[in-house]
Parts: sequence; C-alpha cells; structure tokens
Amino acid sequence: MSKSSYLLTLTPGALAAGAAPSCNGVAAGNLVWTYYAGADPISNGGIRFFGMNQGGTIYQATAALPVTQNGAPPGSTIVQ
Repeated sequence: MSKSSYLLTLTPGALAAGAAPSCNGVAAGNLVWTYYAGADPISNGGIRFFGMNQGGTIYQATAALPVTQNGAPPGSTIVQ
C-alpha cells in the first residue's frame, strides 16, 4: 500500500504456538506475537526510511531498514 510518497508494508512474525482463538475471529494457532511495519520512500518521494516493531518505537535511517522482529534495526536511529 502506498501513502504520502511511501510504500507501507507489514511483516508478521512467527506464529504463537498454542495461542487460543482471538476475540476478533482469528483461529487458534494463527496469532502472531511480533510484527514489523516499514515505510520506504517511493521515487520522487521522501529520503528517510522508517520502521517499527511490536516494541512501539519508530526507527529511521537513510537506507532501507532490514525487517527486525525485536530491537532496533541495524543502522537506524530512534525518531524523537
């Protein structure tokens, strides 16, 4: 999906083994505990790359960020 000159992606982590069904209809065993959301500039768009995982911290960099399920992506800084 694209928005405001950025390509947005959501990458789910591994399935949570033994998870019960969720209240919003996700079947047992199909839930994930981690995720990575990224925003990469589209040509003629922004110059910064952004990413966030389940920790809720937003990271930025001037080059593409690798998908990381935990902690800061290498080469990134925290957006303040």
